[in-house]
Amino acid sequence: MSAPTRWLLLPVEVKARGFEGRLLLGAHAAAGGWKVVVGRKNQLNAAVDDLPRGLYFDKSIQSQAIEQIRYFKALGNTYAAIDEEGLVHEGGPSTYVKRRLSRDTLAETRPFCTWGEAQAQVIRAGLPALADRLAVTGNPRVDLWRPELHALHREAVERIRDDAGPFVLFPSNFANVIGADGPLLTQRFGEVSGH
Repeated sequence: MSAPTRWLLLPVEVKARGFEGRLLLGAHAAAGGWKVVVGRKNQLNAAVDDLPRGLYFDKSIQSQAIEQIRYFKALGNTYAAIDEEGLVHEGGPSTYVKRRLSRDTLAETRPFCTWGEAQAQVIRAGLPALADRLAVTGNPRVDLWRPELHALHREAVERIRDDAGPFVLFPSNFANVIGADGPLLTQRFGEVSGH
């Protein structure tokens, strides 16, 4: 008798940021016998009723997602996630837990994947009763930086270097500046963090 088919549902919210990491994760899952669905998050979510039941792997578990998480689980899916912005956080550990997680969403998530042991320790300290939800896994987006994958973008890198010359790139999070609700988002973050 063959093993049941395992499905992995991989939503992508921002293609430039998350697509290739999701493809890498999906490729590893497919090599392990999983069937994989990768798609634009809003379209995948709109079709979730008609998709096979499986492991839905999201990019975060902020409190506003609780109803969606519960709905996906009610359909028969397992809900797992990683905090794509969980490696570095402002305001210290207690602010991170308040701002990026909630007791309710973490309780509904299994596993919640962390970038490493440092992030896991922060979450364990903030929500110790839910420490069993954590799995230290790393991040597929960061796996794209591995030396054996450097050739993936070699041609594009060479074109940029030829065009721009030497440069330094400072990646940052400007969501509270460029977002449609920027001022309100900034105020909410300040309230949550106590700043």
